[in-house]
Amino acid sequence: MTQQHQLHRLLPPLLIVLAVVLAFFSSLQGEFFEIDDVETIRDNPHIRRLWPPSEPLCLPLWNTGATVDTRPVLALSLALNYQLTGDAPWGFHLVNLLVHLAAALLLFGIVRRTLLCLPEASRPRAGPTAFAFVAAAVWAVHPLQTEAVTYAAQRAVSLMGMFYLLTLYASIRAFTSTRPRLWSTIAIIACALGMGTKESMVTAPVLVILYDYVFRGGLQGRTMGVARSRRERGHIGGSETTGQDLAPLWRQRRGLYLGLLSTWLIMLFLVAATFEKMAQDASSTGLLPYAGSQPLVILKYLRLAFWPRGLVLDYTNHISQGWQEILLPTLPLVILFVFSLIGTAKRRPVAFLGLAFFVLLSPSSSVAPTMNVYNEHRMYLALAAVVIPALAGLDLLLQWAIPRPNPRRAIGALLSLAVVAALAVGTNVRNLAWRTELAFWTDNVAKRPSSSTAHNNMGSVLLAQGRARESVPHYREAMRLRPASAEHHNNLANVLQALGRPREAVEHYREALRIKPDYAEAHNNWGMALAAAGQPREAMAHYQQAVQLDPDMGKAHVNLGNALQALGRTRDALGHYRQAVQAQPDYADAHNNVANALLLLGQPHNAIEHYREALRLEPGHVAAHYGCGLALRAAGQVRAASEHFEQALRLNPDHAAARKRLREMKARMGEGGKVED
Repeated sequence: MTQQHQLHRLLPPLLIVLAVVLAFFSSLQGEFFEIDDVETIRDNPHIRRLWPPSEPLCLPLWNTGATVDTRPVLALSLALNYQLTGDAPWGFHLVNLLVHLAAALLLFGIVRRTLLCLPEASRPRAGPTAFAFVAAAVWAVHPLQTEAVTYAAQRAVSLMGMFYLLTLYASIRAFTSTRPRLWSTIAIIACALGMGTKESMVTAPVLVILYDYVFRGGLQGRTMGVARSRRERGHIGGSETTGQDLAPLWRQRRGLYLGLLSTWLIMLFLVAATFEKMAQDASSTGLLPYAGSQPLVILKYLRLAFWPRGLVLDYTNHISQGWQEILLPTLPLVILFVFSLIGTAKRRPVAFLGLAFFVLLSPSSSVAPTMNVYNEHRMYLALAAVVIPALAGLDLLLQWAIPRPNPRRAIGALLSLAVVAALAVGTNVRNLAWRTELAFWTDNVAKRPSSSTAHNNMGSVLLAQGRARESVPHYREAMRLRPASAEHHNNLANVLQALGRPREAVEHYREALRIKPDYAEAHNNWGMALAAAGQPREAMAHYQQAVQLDPDMGKAHVNLGNALQALGRTRDALGHYRQAVQAQPDYADAHNNVANALLLLGQPHNAIEHYREALRLEPGHVAAHYGCGLALRAAGQVRAASEHFEQALRLNPDHAAARKRLREMKARMGEGGKVED
């Protein structure tokens, strides 16, 4: 093979890499977001170690509502990422970009090989390689992909998408390769990994079988390709072969099909682990209301695919009501689905893409409700089923308008370049809003002022930046838009309490509990407000309510322990601190408070163990360093105690108690700076 031919083969993939890097390079400067990134990555102690295996797989977090719940492959990827780059946001954004890049290259391979299997008369005039390059590039740099790539925690989507495309690509190779077992094994492993990454992978075996039926249904094993060259084997399909029904195909591909379908057992096991959380989502949204809202949502997805303007994270969870709002969007989708189904049965490639669109969206846009009715990242894979037929239509239009091949190729190349460049610029602009939380929610509020979630999160960002007064209007607007939201009342109460307006805060805590009587968070926060006002006994009543409603609420146990400690009931306080540790083993404050209580009860050696665990979980925990110093001194380990006092002072130079203890340590120093134990 000549060097020129090798360059010709490598050029399309290299151009895809260049396009994706230019479009998403600005995403590397983004930070973590409070929504999911902080819980899933920054404050997730489980991804900080690779042993025991349950830690990097985040098995302890099952059924908590966290992004990594029952997604062990996603969790493991985050843990490996942490080992390579630490908790720096750029490291996670870089890996997300590489995952997306791999998915784009797989899509290029799938489209190219699929076109090569069609009769030459059915292929785009641009040629299989050129068409596949443009399709993969447009899909990869589309602004609609930013949420799945730039939002660090949404690696769940892009990683699942990569495994999904690898499953399909490896299956296609298995259909024509002289080594079908190798490619079948790769397909099954990729499918299994995808099942452990995100639930949407569940449709992959179905799509592979449909693809085989439409594009490769005429192959009779490898017998038709034994005497053919590698290039000729790639052209088998379409009109060159006689069609097969699913039954003969099943007998022919039984090993691959059964292997792919067996990965559903992984999905069933993982879904069963979070069935309780799924049931809560279903009860809060409702099966039928959610399903009735999806036709309008799908039409919005299609609009954004062709005109990606006004992208935001939260579009408001509007539930469609009334027959007009449900029926009118449903009719065109039903027509499209029926034609796609009939066309797929007749082995029409474009119809297959239409059916694939519905199959890919079915896990999230059907009767299986989630907390959010609408999310851009759900279009990550489905976008390919829109882009490819749109480009095929453009190719036909150019063929009709410009009969001469050379001018047609030149104009087609210019149009393709213009589309890819425009989409890449749009993605770059969109990524600017992802750089900081403040910029992100400011953009969301500006584009969707009717989003209560956007206003609520904007208030939280401002509050975290110490701009409490500026956060109040946003919390009030969120509450106005959703007056029945207990969360919004609770958040407004918190900021009013921080501003020294306790009476107003109490009114909103009371309203939050009227709306949601079992709202443990509101009870806990109301208790904290009472404790700050010097009313520990009144605070205890709310803390007790909180732990009764949510026995696994670690911070409520800690607060109840603190209230008991303030009343001199150290042993009772220790019991609640221990319950907090049992409920949340990664809660550094809980370990610190257990240690404090043990130290007061004269058990310094036991206290040291918990202080060290608190510092492992949170190395910058000043109180734990100081307490550990006291415990070590009580245990006679003066040298080690002085080191912790010094560390507490480094972290907080105004820590007067640590400075006093350190002076005492230094008073016992001999010549050469040695500590006399």
